[in-house]
Amino acid sequence: MRFAVLCPGSSVSLFGLVSRPDRVIGVNAGACAFPCDWWVFLGGYTWDYCYENGRQPQGSPVLVAPGGALNKLRKTGRIPKDSPGLDSERLHQDHPEWPTRDFNWKRWSWSVAVFFAAIQGATEIQTFGMDWSGIEDFDGRTNKHQQRRLLPHRKDGKTRWAGEAEQFSIDQVVLGARGVSLERVTKDSTCLLRT
Repeated sequence: MRFAVLCPGSSVSLFGLVSRPDRVIGVNAGACAFPCDWWVFLGGYTWDYCYENGRQPQGSPVLVAPGGALNKLRKTGRIPKDSPGLDSERLHQDHPEWPTRDFNWKRWSWSVAVFFAAIQGATEIQTFGMDWSGIEDFDGRTNKHQQRRLLPHRKDGKTRWAGEAEQFSIDQVVLGARGVSLERVTKDSTCLLRT
């Protein structure tokens, strides 16, 4: 089963050039670019950032976010109290067969989305909009949280983008050992020729 993970970088537009996958997961503001089945985010500020900037997720995605963020959105009336949503913090509890030592799936929203795709039965995961540069979303907007992406991390001195690239490579190995391919789609990707 083929999944697409839509991150908010400008290269998310490449998603429009490939055949529709079986399932689509939007990550943060990436859910505002194309219709999605699920919307993954870790910080409740993502909700405000999307809606305050006149955007909204495309389609009717089910939320996948920390339980605290979901509860806050329900409590403040931003989503209906009976709105479906999955607690991202419980995903590993419900799937302990997945290793967590190297596969640090809780670190970023995209890694939660990749893990979620894998436990949903994905055999192929393509990520779009994972640019690892700049701070603007696909539509040129930015927020205060994005500005931190260019600063060295306080623990290891790497920038956010370097840390994400390193984790992505590790995730490719871990998923590959389980028969799941993980591809970062760029303008030079061969999958763009398979449309």
